[in-house]
Amino acid sequence: MTHALVAYYSHGGHTARIARVIAETLRSEGAQCDMMDMTEAVREGVDLEKYDLIIVGAAVIYGVYNKIVWEFIRRFENVLKAKPSSFFNVTVVARTPYKATIEGNRYMQRFLQKSPWHPSDLKCFAGKVDYPSWTWYQKLAIQMIMKMTKGPTDPTTVIDYTDWEDVKAYAKHCLTLAAPEKAIGKESTTHFDRPTATVTAETKTPKKPRDSRAKTATGSNPETKPVESKTKRKSTAKPSKKTAPKRAVAEPEKNAS
Repeated sequence: MTHALVAYYSHGGHTARIARVIAETLRSEGAQCDMMDMTEAVREGVDLEKYDLIIVGAAVIYGVYNKIVWEFIRRFENVLKAKPSSFFNVTVVARTPYKATIEGNRYMQRFLQKSPWHPSDLKCFAGKVDYPSWTWYQKLAIQMIMKMTKGPTDPTTVIDYTDWEDVKAYAKHCLTLAAPEKAIGKESTTHFDRPTATVTAETKTPKKPRDSRAKTATGSNPETKPVESKTKRKSTAKPSKKTAPKRAVAEPEKNAS
């Protein structure tokens, strides 16, 4: 039985809800799964060595990850690198298809640039807009982001952009990281594997050997006829006194059109 951990950081509770659905899905698939807030894990400590699979998720607040996310990664960096693992983030900008991709999500790219742990398995989830539950400062900050990304700015708006079926599919996919045999015959579109650059030697087409008969006029091949020189030598013979010299015929001008 796979023993998994879902460690998360949640600001308003939505990321915690996503983590809960992931944990419930793993359990329904026969895995043993624990959930833990990163703050608790850092302060009280946790033995990550006992887990076969570690899933880490974090909310992005005002364009940044909370410092507890970085503390968690730095503290458990070696175990995270050694174990089958995955990372997901939760952002409102991921409501659009392109920004839900690893390449199009700037916050995932920032994570990869800053984090010492670079999991090959990554996922972006769209979050929730809930203006009524936010403070005036939070509303103002989110409204600015929404204006820039063409999202809702009405202060009464409540929209859940999370695709919950996708969350469940992601959880099932993560299970295959620890149990690869479960992935046989299945293709997952919920994760991103970084492509490995491969360099192949360029194969040059061998040049055809020159035909020995294709020699110049000065060659010794008897079958090759001497090549006439394109430039005729000017005659140095003086015209006979008895024969009147021929008039030079003017060469017609080339057409300029």
